[in-house]
Amino acid sequence: LSTLSTGSSLAAAAGGTVSVTEMQVPAEPDEAANEEVPSAAETAAVEVVDVKAQAAAQANVEVSASAPCPSSNGVAVTVGLTTGSVFPSAQIASGETATATCSSVDSGYSGSIALSCNAGVLRATPSCTPGSCNDMPVVVTIGDTNTTVKAPASLASGMTSSMSCSAVNAAYSGDFVLSCSLGVLSYTVSSCSPGCSTSHKTKVTIAGNTQYWSPTSVMQSGTTSTTDCQPINNGYSGTITISCFFGVLSADPSNCKAKACNVGDQVSVTLEGTTKAIALSTAIQSGLTGTERCAAVNPSWGELFTMSCKLGALSSDVTACRKACPTSLSVSVALGGTSMSISPTATLASGATEYNRPCSGLNSGYEGVYSITCQTGVISASTGECTARGCLATDTASVTVGASTTALAVGLNLDHGGSALQACGSVNGQYTG
Repeated sequence: LSTLSTGSSLAAAAGGTVSVTEMQVPAEPDEAANEEVPSAAETAAVEVVDVKAQAAAQANVEVSASAPCPSSNGVAVTVGLTTGSVFPSAQIASGETATATCSSVDSGYSGSIALSCNAGVLRATPSCTPGSCNDMPVVVTIGDTNTTVKAPASLASGMTSSMSCSAVNAAYSGDFVLSCSLGVLSYTVSSCSPGCSTSHKTKVTIAGNTQYWSPTSVMQSGTTSTTDCQPINNGYSGTITISCFFGVLSADPSNCKAKACNVGDQVSVTLEGTTKAIALSTAIQSGLTGTERCAAVNPSWGELFTMSCKLGALSSDVTACRKACPTSLSVSVALGGTSMSISPTATLASGATEYNRPCSGLNSGYEGVYSITCQTGVISASTGECTARGCLATDTASVTVGASTTALAVGLNLDHGGSALQACGSVNGQYTG
């Protein structure tokens, strides 16, 4: 500001005088204004054309049909949005031509400017095109990785080209954009999404068991991977889905299911000193139960025992098993003063009863049927239905009277305990009564 207030450049350019009466420096920088300040490269490319000086120089040029155009005489040329003075590198004779580069006016353009001299007057005809970025390199930064990338072989000013973000950083997905503007190559990585590298990890929990999982290779954002449930919890089967989204891993174990106990799975069962491996004949889901015959473990036992499945592991409970009564087992049964040892006609399960055994088999003086019952390996008999048999009219008894013995029929039916009178003379005529 001090230079502005005392200098004459502004006054000369304006064709008069400039007077600065008051200057005030802001207390704080104006950030909004700072954002509008052009870069050093932009300001460096701008050349101030002194129109009056150039006009004066042209006026002093020798007026002659053969007058040349000296190297000190310039001509104003506009290239793109930039206007600058172009001077021939050497004197040009009238009627002759020379060239200058477009980049001497605006570095963002290529091509040439034709300079022609006619009677000391220099004229310029530009043939300029915006500079391209063909095969131009640029260092692209994505995440923590820097890589030099080359533009395509034909990338003109104003054009863009897309490249995969993973070409710079394998952990990123999407595309970044290369842009060319007047020979300047720039890039935009706002569409690159961070992925998940092998150093990332996520916690996976299945029914209280927890482990950490990391990818074996880089996962791009939006992709998934799977891992088995069993290594985390041996009681579960299925797969866990692992997702990567913008550099964050997450796990979904909803497909992990408690293991069932399948047909053919075995469990060791012991019953009264006998141990046997029992194989499942029907699958059992975890948390449910099945049954098997106790006799499959020990033939001397009956009923059913329980087989339980929990997370693929079988267990057994034989408390419901009851010892059976085989045919070799016997019990002494008394009936009407007669005792006899009896056994089941076939193995009798605990709690089972064998019915309709004839009482006459215990005592020929009885009729009806009795039953035997097995209870945990012990036989008991029920003879309550057995009744003493009566005597028929044709039944005989051997009677001795004196020296004579005769078989006498009772002559009428008698109930058990009943009696009838017969004449003694019917046996021995020498007797009365």
